[in-house]
Amino acid sequence: EVVGPWEGEGVRVRWIPVDYASHSPQMELVREEVEGLLAEVSPRPGRVPVYSTVTGQVLSDATVMDGGYWFTNLRQTVELQAAVSAAVADGHTAFVECSPHPGLVVPVSDTLEELGIQGVVVETLRRGQGGAEQLAQALTSAFVQGLAVDWAALFADSGARRVELPTYAFQRRRYWVEAQSSVAGGGAGWGQMALE
Repeated sequence: EVVGPWEGEGVRVRWIPVDYASHSPQMELVREEVEGLLAEVSPRPGRVPVYSTVTGQVLSDATVMDGGYWFTNLRQTVELQAAVSAAVADGHTAFVECSPHPGLVVPVSDTLEELGIQGVVVETLRRGQGGAEQLAQALTSAFVQGLAVDWAALFADSGARRVELPTYAFQRRRYWVEAQSSVAGGGAGWGQMALE
């Protein structure tokens, strides 16, 4: 009775198999437990800017991402659209989702579309499909969409090497116009024929 009306309105809807409502007041019931489990989280400064879905902005100091920060992330409204918009405003147009399942690829893509930005959004892992093959597929997807990939690092010590692409033996016909020694006869020298 909840899903049907929204689907009728064209809203993308799906059930998530959990018994609690993240990003809601219901999370207050587990605040002490979560904060206790995360008490030893000790954030360090990073080299890559972090656009927070808690604040919707870039964090000037990533060391604030302690256990309390992560509970707040679980408890309050997700500011994903604001964070993506802030990243775009700062000139970023490529987004790689590093998570166990690509749940954010669609909303990030939608935000880029709403902003009128031609960007790149790449997933990494999929539920039940982690590992080297899935990572290689993610890197390939990034590469064909224009992102730089350090293939040498990926294949280091693997024995992989570059090979020439095969020729097309089945193509025996040339499609190039042969050069003419003279242009006499109108456009014949340009590959055109006179009409009668």
